[in-house]
Amino acid sequence: MDLVGPVLREGERVEMACTPNVGTVSVKRQVATAAVASIATAGMLIVAVRPKTRYAVLTNQRLLLFDMAPSGRPAPPLVAELPRPALTSSRFKSALKATFHISMEGDPKSLKMEFPFPGRHDARQLADALARQ
Repeated sequence: MDLVGPVLREGERVEMACTPNVGTVSVKRQVATAAVASIATAGMLIVAVRPKTRYAVLTNQRLLLFDMAPSGRPAPPLVAELPRPALTSSRFKSALKATFHISMEGDPKSLKMEFPFPGRHDARQLADALARQ
C-alpha cells in the first residue's frame, strides 16, 4: 500500500486490490511472436502472448492501475485512473480463468479484465463492485 498512499485523494479509501491481465493481444501479434520464436528455435519452443498484468486498486472514488515490476510486485508509475461512478462491468465469464469487460460512460470501447485461476474470486468481487453502483 506504500505505492497507493501518495495518489489517494482526501477521503478516498481502498476497497480492494488485485492483479488482473488487462487488455487484449491482437491475433496479428500472437501469430508474429509465435512465428519468430518457432524460427529462432527451429520449432523447439512455443511462445504464448498474453495481456499485460497490472496491479488494480479499487477505491471508493476511482479504479487505479499500476505497472507490475519483473519481480511480480506493483511498481510506479500510475498507468491509469478511471472514475468509479462512470464505470460498469459486463460479460462476466468464469471457467479456468474469469473475464469481464469494464466500460466507461460515453466510450464505446471496453477494457477486458482477465483473472487466472487463483484470482477468480477477485474477479467476481471487482465485477460486482462495479455493477452495483
